[in-house]
Amino acid sequence: MLMLTVLALASCNDDCDHETVPPPPPEDWIIGTWYEEEENEEMRYSQSGTFYDKYCNVRRSGETEGRYEINYETGRLTNTYSFMGQTQFSDWTITNHDEFSFTIKSETVAAHRQEKVVETYNMSVGKTQQIAFAQDRPDYTVQSYTSKNERIASVSESGLITANGEKGTTYIKIATNNGNVWVKVVVGDECLDLWYDYISLIGQNYTQVKTVLGNPHQNDGEQGYFYAMELHDVVQQVSLWLNPRTRTVETFNLILKEGVPSETVLTYMESRYYKFREIGKSVQFLNNSTLDNSIAMIEYNQDGRTIIINDINAYFNLWPNFTGIFGTDQASVKKTAEDLKMTFSFDSKSYSPYGSDYYTDPYGEYMSIYGFVFNKAGQMFEYWAYMFDDTDKQFVATAIGENYIYDENETKSGLLVWYNEDRTIRVKLDVANNAVIYTDLTLEGLPKWPDYTSAFGMTLNELVATYGDLYFGILPMYYIVNDYVEYVYFSVDDNTGKTTAFLLNLNAGFNTQEIHEYLSSEYTFYKANETNTQFAYCDGPTRDVSSLQIVFNSEKGTITYYDIKAFESSSSSARKRVNKIEVPVIEKPSL
Repeated sequence: MLMLTVLALASCNDDCDHETVPPPPPEDWIIGTWYEEEENEEMRYSQSGTFYDKYCNVRRSGETEGRYEINYETGRLTNTYSFMGQTQFSDWTITNHDEFSFTIKSETVAAHRQEKVVETYNMSVGKTQQIAFAQDRPDYTVQSYTSKNERIASVSESGLITANGEKGTTYIKIATNNGNVWVKVVVGDECLDLWYDYISLIGQNYTQVKTVLGNPHQNDGEQGYFYAMELHDVVQQVSLWLNPRTRTVETFNLILKEGVPSETVLTYMESRYYKFREIGKSVQFLNNSTLDNSIAMIEYNQDGRTIIINDINAYFNLWPNFTGIFGTDQASVKKTAEDLKMTFSFDSKSYSPYGSDYYTDPYGEYMSIYGFVFNKAGQMFEYWAYMFDDTDKQFVATAIGENYIYDENETKSGLLVWYNEDRTIRVKLDVANNAVIYTDLTLEGLPKWPDYTSAFGMTLNELVATYGDLYFGILPMYYIVNDYVEYVYFSVDDNTGKTTAFLLNLNAGFNTQEIHEYLSSEYTFYKANETNTQFAYCDGPTRDVSSLQIVFNSEKGTITYYDIKAFESSSSSARKRVNKIEVPVIEKPSL
C-alpha cells in the first residue's frame, strides 16, 4: 500500500538526496495504469498530472487521489495528496524502467515493482473474454496466465477469461519472456473494496493464515485469534475462529469503526455480494451468484457494527453431515467418524438386526452421539444424531429447514419431517427420542419393523446385553420408533427366565389392511376371527409344522410374535401376561 501509509512514511523534504539515474525513455511513458502484485495495488497516472491509487490488503483498503510531478531526466517522482487531514507528499526515485514495468524506491521504503495493465474488461457473470495481448504483441512470448482471484474470474491456458459468479475486481498476470503484464477484470460494478478478501482464507489452517495476516495480537486458547487494525479507515478489529475438528478457519468477525455509515456498508455489500435475506437488523449475502457455488455467508449486523464471514458449510450444517457416506460399510463409517475425531462408543442390534454403531462426538455443540444403522447388505442407510438434553429443538428444526423441505402432511406431534428436493433423503426430528434421523430412501432398509425372533430363549440379562438398557426399568421394553412401531415388549417365562414372545405396539393411525398385506407377504396367513380384528400367521405352510406364530390385533394395535413350542410350554401366568399386558402411556413431547 503505497499511497496512504507507505507513502506517508516515505515523505521527505525537498532537501532529500536522491540517486541520479540515467534518463528514462521518452516522456509520458508513465501515463496509464500500473499494478503491484505484492500490495494488490493499482496506480493510474493521467496526462493532466493527477494520479489515482486503489488498494486492498490486510492492513488497509482504500483509495487516494492527488497530483504527481515527474522529472524524466533525473527519474524523480513526487506524489502530493491528502492524508489524515493534512497535505502529504512522497518522493521516489524511478529505476529499471522498460516498456511494461518500472521500480520506485526511496531512502526509507524498499523498492516496489510496478507492472503495466495492458487490458481492462468489464464483464457480466458467466461471460467469457479472450485476452488480446498475445495476438497484439507477437514480439512477446506468453508463458502463462494466472488469475489473482479465480472466484471472480478464471483464465484458461489460451487466455480465455470466464466470470465465475463472484463480483469484484481481479487482475490476471500474463507472464512473458520479458517480464509480466496484467489484465484488469471487473465483474459487476467497479467500486472500492472496504476490507480485505478474508473469504480467500476460509478453510485454510492457521499456519497458512499467518503467512498472510501475520502474528495475532492475542488468542483465546488456539481456537480464536484477534487482530487490531490500527490504520484501517473502516475496520477496527478482525477475529477469526478455527473449526475444532479440522483446525481450519471457519469464521471471520470484523468489527467496524464507529461512525461508518450503514448506507456505505450496505451499498458496498450489495455491489460486491449477492443479497440472500434479511433477519431482523441483519442482512445476509452470498459471495457467489448461486447458493451451491458459494463458499461464504457474509452477514452485516447493523446494530452491532459487525461483518461476519462464515464458511457456508459450517453455517448451514451445524453438526456433521453424513449423508455423503450413505451406502458405505462399517469400515468406511468408522474412518469417517474417526476423521472427525469421534470415538467409538458401542454397537447394538436393538434397532437393526444387522447392527448399529454408535460414536460420541466430543466437539458437538448440538449433537452428542451418532448412531449409524446398517441393512442386510451391510450398507449404512440411516443414522441418528442424538441431541444434548438442553439443545433447543426449535433451533434444530430451523437449521434442518435451511437444507431440507418441510413436509407438513407427514408431520405430527413430536415428529417433524423434511425431505431433500428429489425426496431421496428423509429427515425426521424425533422429540421423544431427542434425535434427528436421516434416512436414504434409495437404499434397502429394514423390514417395516425390526425382527426380534433372535431374542427367543434369551434371559433378561441377555436382552440387556444385546439391546441395551431397558426403556422402562420395570418392564423388558424398548422404545424403537420407526414408521410403524412405537415400542417392543419382551415376554419372559416365569419358570425358565427365557423370552418366549415379544409384542410390537403400533403407532397411532396405522392402516389395518396395509399391515395385514405386509404380514401375509412375509408369512402364511391361516385364520382371522369373526370380526376381522385379529389375524394369525405362521412361518410354515401350516401352523402344525411352524415354529413361529404371529397375531395381529387391530383393535389393540399390537403384533405379537410367539415361539410356539416355548410359549405353549411356558407357565400359564406368562401366557396370560403377554395377552393382557398394559404398558404405561408414553408421553410424547411436542415442539
